[in-house]
Amino acid sequence: MSRSTLWVGRVLSALPVALMVFSAILKFRAPPEVLQTFTAKYGYPPQSLAIIGVLELACVVVYVVPQTAVLGAVLIAAYLGGAVSTRQLTALRICLSSPAGSLMSAFVSASLTRARKIL
Repeated sequence: MSRSTLWVGRVLSALPVALMVFSAILKFRAPPEVLQTFTAKYGYPPQSLAIIGVLELACVVVYVVPQTAVLGAVLIAAYLGGAVSTRQLTALRICLSSPAGSLMSAFVSASLTRARKIL
């Protein structure tokens, strides 16, 4: 493997590590904007910020160690999947609270009731 390929790989690996470390630092410092977003928008208790930050740093540490890099990549993917899931559930909650969302909820509920009667 050439030296340039090695350094490109290191830089590409360092980018997500730097972003996740920055994110974890924000969770530990808990500025008002982050705290408000986590508690009001996403519904997490304020105490969970530190726990999420520790889990995020643990995923990064496992990823940085060469012998456990694959496991670390899987853990980071799972962590980010949870973040996307939280974001989508929040968007769904906002969507369902609108008039169109209420109509959609009523339609799904009626369909499920009808399906139960058939079965």
